[in-house]
Amino acid sequence: MVPVNPSTSPTGSPLPDDGTPPSDGTPPSEGVPAEQVVGFSAAMAPLIDLAVEHGLDLLGRGQDLQPTVLAVTAEGMRGMWTEPDLTPEDAAGFVGRIEPRPARAVAVFDGGVQTDEGLTPAYFVESFEAGQDVSVRLVVPHDVGHAEEGIAPKALGEPTLVANGPNPLA
Repeated sequence: MVPVNPSTSPTGSPLPDDGTPPSDGTPPSEGVPAEQVVGFSAAMAPLIDLAVEHGLDLLGRGQDLQPTVLAVTAEGMRGMWTEPDLTPEDAAGFVGRIEPRPARAVAVFDGGVQTDEGLTPAYFVESFEAGQDVSVRLVVPHDVGHAEEGIAPKALGEPTLVANGPNPLA
């Protein structure tokens, strides 16, 4: 796979600006019946898990997660791109320009989500799968851990499906 350099327009938003970012406490799927929001397939779960684990691993080493895209072709060829200027709004375009064309890809971004306890660190993952009509947007809250006390960063529960978006692999 050959890395591409998409044009970007940073917004600071953890998810594409579709008017309802989860960082303000409003899930993007609000107002959309749950049966209309499409979830990810079992084939996507390992790649989504890998994206989250990558972020947690970096966090455990005292590093920040830069926007990252992970992709796998149908033949098993893998690629990973760290793009500091990549915005969530540009993730679908970036994935659409990867050659050879991936069968599955995820983009992961660092951010936060408002909870009852305040702003909670979270990874925002957008997954793209060939043959699916839409991408799947997920939020994964996490605990940053405490290196000095030997407490490793960890995901807090399962990913939460928040919305669907454009899928260049459809």
